[in-house]
Amino acid sequence: NASGYFAIFVIIAVRIVEGIQWILRKMYEFVNKNYLGLSREMEFHADEIAANVTGFEPLKSALLRMNLADYSFNAVLGFYEGKISENIKSQNIFKEQYYLINFYATEDNLPIINGLPRITLEELNKFNKSKLVIKDQWASHPSTEERIASLERTNLSIVNPENNLANTLFKNIEKLQEALTTKMFAEVKYEETPKRISLDEFEKEFENEYVKNSFSKSFNGYYDNKTLVPFKIKDINNNEKLPATIDTLFSDKHVNLNYEVLALQNDIETIKQIKNKTLKIKTYDYDGKKYKVKESDSLIKQLQSQLDSMNESIKENDINIFRFFKKVEKNSDASKLTQLYTTFFEFDKEFDSIKVKSLEAKLKENIKQFTSDDKYKTEMTKDIKESFETYLLKDWQYFGTQNYIDKNLETLFMAINNYAYILSRGYFLHKKEVLDYKVLLLDKMKVA
Repeated sequence: NASGYFAIFVIIAVRIVEGIQWILRKMYEFVNKNYLGLSREMEFHADEIAANVTGFEPLKSALLRMNLADYSFNAVLGFYEGKISENIKSQNIFKEQYYLINFYATEDNLPIINGLPRITLEELNKFNKSKLVIKDQWASHPSTEERIASLERTNLSIVNPENNLANTLFKNIEKLQEALTTKMFAEVKYEETPKRISLDEFEKEFENEYVKNSFSKSFNGYYDNKTLVPFKIKDINNNEKLPATIDTLFSDKHVNLNYEVLALQNDIETIKQIKNKTLKIKTYDYDGKKYKVKESDSLIKQLQSQLDSMNESIKENDINIFRFFKKVEKNSDASKLTQLYTTFFEFDKEFDSIKVKSLEAKLKENIKQFTSDDKYKTEMTKDIKESFETYLLKDWQYFGTQNYIDKNLETLFMAINNYAYILSRGYFLHKKEVLDYKVLLLDKMKVA
């Protein structure tokens, strides 16, 4: 600003600095991509060393069970998180994890061999229907599929391997597990001295909760990751001949179609990110064909057309399911199906609209409805109930003269979080009520 003569030198200096920054960014990408590539290669080498000692089969089977083991461990943690208000904690979280690994395997009809489930690569990817392949140069670890493929290429096998559980390598394993469990719960704050429950008690309570929060196996997992597709009930002609039986309505073909739709939706969103350069890559593969970024628009249109067609097929099947159960209901002199479907569709519509409403008056009105509805009483823990009661006591002020009132904001956020939880539980309960009624109709049909 002092002189135009100096300005030219400042501009030159800025351009030099920007050039250095550009070089550093490129060097960062070059160095880190090579470092991460080395990290992945080192993991392959470590796997090969293990294969030389034990053969590749034990590590392969362990890798295939890793997701189930992790899921089971988190399920145990989730169970005890819900027991904090009851002052209950675990005696041995690892025994409970082991029980859940085999429990989930049994539920999924997986064979138990030598005390652990046998999971194949096909089973691992059973519901992964994505056709999009992106080579992640920034990954620090190879994928499970890549590690298994690398292990199999070693062709290193051992005759008559030992199949004992790894726990047998430890002395006093239960004492060690219990000590680690105690450490894990050391920072949890309980109102009273917590009591430990036995493995038998855990199994019984967990199975009760699992049944309560699961849909009947009669539907072959058809509704596990999909809702009931809305349609106009009054337009359905129930007098037309049904084109399907119960087995075909809930066949593997229809279940797989649901997962194909989920995968296609995710693929479309990912390709949109590539097109918008949120994901910075030059090329990607879809269904075995290589695409450049500039080709994304035409691919998205093609995939969206496929998605629309698949959604129509699912809707048609859902309508046929309704017609099937309507016929079963008619033969059993019942008349509840239409009302249950109507109630669910209304709740589904309200569920979507509620999620975007930010007015506090509406929030309080909905919370009052939940607290007075018998359907949700068993879903409300002591903490949730107290949170709602505190929030409904008065109109809270969230901003003082100069600062936010943190305590009042905490009351609001706690109520909002609990409301969202109860709302999602309500969605599940309405859906489960419809499906449980269908199971009842199926039972009546079998008796008849």
